[in-house]
Amino acid sequence: MTPPHSRWRTLLVNAGKTRARVAITAFSVVTSVLLVAGFLVVCEVPAEDWLLYMLPAVVVPLVVAPMASYLVLELTFELEAAHALASQQEAQLRALFEHAPIGIARLDHRGQVRTANARLRAILGIGEPGAIPDWSALFVDPLARETFLCALATARPLEAARWQWADGAGAERTVRTALVPMPASRETANLDRPDSVLLAEDITEREAVAAQLLRAQKLDLVGRLAGGLAHDFNNLLTVVRANVATLGGTAVAPELAAIDDAAVRGARLTRRLLSISRHDLLTVSPHALAPLLQDSVELMRRVLPARIRVVAPVMVPEVTLELDPDAVQQALLNLAVNARDAIAAEGVIQVEVRVAAAEAPSMLVLAVVDDGIGMSAAVLARAAEPFFTTKSADTGSGLGLAMVHATMRRHGGRLVLHSTEGAGTRAELWFPIASSGATALPPDAPPATAVDAPRDATEPRAHLLLVEDEHSVRIATERALRRLAYAVTGAPDMSCALRHLRSGATVDLVVTDVMMPGGTGLELLQIMRAEGRSTPVLLVSGYAVDNLATVLAQDPRTALLTKPWTLDRLAGQVHAMLASAAEPNA
Repeated sequence: MTPPHSRWRTLLVNAGKTRARVAITAFSVVTSVLLVAGFLVVCEVPAEDWLLYMLPAVVVPLVVAPMASYLVLELTFELEAAHALASQQEAQLRALFEHAPIGIARLDHRGQVRTANARLRAILGIGEPGAIPDWSALFVDPLARETFLCALATARPLEAARWQWADGAGAERTVRTALVPMPASRETANLDRPDSVLLAEDITEREAVAAQLLRAQKLDLVGRLAGGLAHDFNNLLTVVRANVATLGGTAVAPELAAIDDAAVRGARLTRRLLSISRHDLLTVSPHALAPLLQDSVELMRRVLPARIRVVAPVMVPEVTLELDPDAVQQALLNLAVNARDAIAAEGVIQVEVRVAAAEAPSMLVLAVVDDGIGMSAAVLARAAEPFFTTKSADTGSGLGLAMVHATMRRHGGRLVLHSTEGAGTRAELWFPIASSGATALPPDAPPATAVDAPRDATEPRAHLLLVEDEHSVRIATERALRRLAYAVTGAPDMSCALRHLRSGATVDLVVTDVMMPGGTGLELLQIMRAEGRSTPVLLVSGYAVDNLATVLAQDPRTALLTKPWTLDRLAGQVHAMLASAAEPNA
């Protein structure tokens, strides 16, 4: 449907055309009559012959003038419409040229910019097209510049070229380009060599994102490898520690104590591997600050080069913190490595401790201070972002501070950074204080009740179903549980465990590994609960999996025992779960 204003415009245009044709016709008739009359007077034609001459003078203009005026007017309007259309298309092309998402420029054979759109000027970092007479000098690679100039001089096309440009501010940009010679035209017919059209796309940010993705994929691959190694290593350490306990424990012989100590150090190494793979289980327990800080400082001194001196506090507050010592040591080591990279030559890394009593609750501030190059305000604002780094691709992943930030958040604390460019950096770890003047038990301290305490002879033996796919771990665990006077049935996988449960046998507690082929411990738990079995389940793992924390929080008849466990911890967990299940309201 034609809009009303368009119809009115058409009517007005047609009325104007009709009026113009009438005026031209009247003018033609009057002019013709006057010319013929003048001719008749000059030539003294008799009056009786005037009609013979006047009739064609009137008829011919009346016939010819409308036709001629129609043709002239239509041609004029068509030319005007064509001119308007050409002007509109030119404006559209110019707008498209100026606002195109890729850079476009017309260059002569010497590389001079005849015209360039806004995107190309932004890539080059220039204002107007003629601001840099020889912008080809911005090429980082001289060979690429020569190739480009040669293609221009010989009117040879270049397709999918990848160049490094230095923009007006000196920053390097990666640009994907194409050079296309312009076809011959009337405008370029008098030129010795035709101009060329340059198409340029800035792919600097895209390549940076691709590099980050590749780095993330490599880190994920390393993490998966580390997680797999740590899982198998945890099983080996579990066998070692279980057999040490079965032989009588560390108090029997110094050789057994040395074996157990090596297993403990191996467990700490495993935790660090799991922290790399982001599958570590955060085991939070009360720990005194002094021994933790002493071990961390000694670790820093072993890792850092001799040119950097580590200064530790002489007096440490007697406070107890709820934390995971391995995770906190890893966070401190990450801060020390960052401080090392910020110190160009010799320098000092100072570890400071203070109590922020004004906070509610009271907080302990553990600071790592260096005298390195520091950070600008812009870098400081993004320092804890994942994959953000000012280091080169082969020396920094951009995950160090991000991991520290995540560790502190999981401890209920925070990471605070203070830095001034040229004046060093201060990284503070803020921990909530559990208590003051308390003494923390070491991670593997035995419970108050001895494991080998005599059992009441009239008390029936509890029956445990042990599900473990690793044969050596299953045998060592069965041996440990039988030593604790429990009846044990071993199952190598989930299907065997389900067959035993469905056979009607009495099972007081299920002890199952989490990571198993053919069905995980969580899947076994889910099937048991779906079948209406309320049997307590002790999950055993040194490897964090999805939904594990959610399952433990939602099901009160489940608990977690981390690998590698000690006999004391195994005994305490099993006894606590059996006692809880025996309560009337359990």
